[in-house]
Amino acid sequence: DLHHLSGDDQSIGYVVNDSGMVVGSSANTTTGVYRGFVWTNPGPMVGLPDLPGGSGYTFATAITSKGVIVGESATSNGDEHIVLWTKSQRSYHIYDETCLPSAPYCYADDINESLQVTGTAYFFNNNSKYHAFLWSKAKWKDLGTLKGGNSYAVWLNNSGTVVGASTSSKYPNGVVVYWNGTGIHPIGTLRGGTSSAPGFISDAREILGDSTVTGGADHAFIWTKAAGMQDLNKMIPKNSGWVLHHASSISNSGQIVGYGTINGVNQAFLLTPKQ
Repeated sequence: DLHHLSGDDQSIGYVVNDSGMVVGSSANTTTGVYRGFVWTNPGPMVGLPDLPGGSGYTFATAITSKGVIVGESATSNGDEHIVLWTKSQRSYHIYDETCLPSAPYCYADDINESLQVTGTAYFFNNNSKYHAFLWSKAKWKDLGTLKGGNSYAVWLNNSGTVVGASTSSKYPNGVVVYWNGTGIHPIGTLRGGTSSAPGFISDAREILGDSTVTGGADHAFIWTKAAGMQDLNKMIPKNSGWVLHHASSISNSGQIVGYGTINGVNQAFLLTPKQ
């Protein structure tokens, strides 16, 4: 139990790195204040500073192997900026990396070992226009959308390939896309599907997630450049009792985790490739 920061009543952990450092957010549900935290064994949880004049709203959403933390923090005028935290002796320093130009609200989802950050920028507070972005110390980049749609990003790998989703006239409910420096690339849906959603991208550029199929159910998938999108339900023994709904992550050895139903009961699953 990592507990929560003093004065709060709940906490959420988002990412743990290979050194066992955990980042997330601690909250006081009465006041509505959220504070980013970092936890290192044996603890305790340490609160991360927010931007000057902010409203006490910070989230720590990802961390590198070297302990660089990314998240977002409210500013004095109510905007949301991407921030980095780094450790300085016994405390953490916050760096304001601002936001995509003309977008007042930016939310970070992932950071890679090259300190590239991806997430979603919102141009209006009614969520009517939002674009995926890629940030580095060199520049902010609007990753764009499929024609006429919005986009969001959730993961990037260490080569800088970003995965997320975009809406369009063809896919009003969204389809998984990736950006690799040559524009936006939709990967489509499983047979009979009308939408798909991202779960993860590996350094080998394997993309996981879920897609609707004929009838509207969600099926977990894995996508590779060579094989395209494959329904994971067709890659396990028949009559297993499982319906795999979403794939969330994949290891370097090819093990996949996600969630589905087994004989009608909601459960997590672990898939291991056959040798």
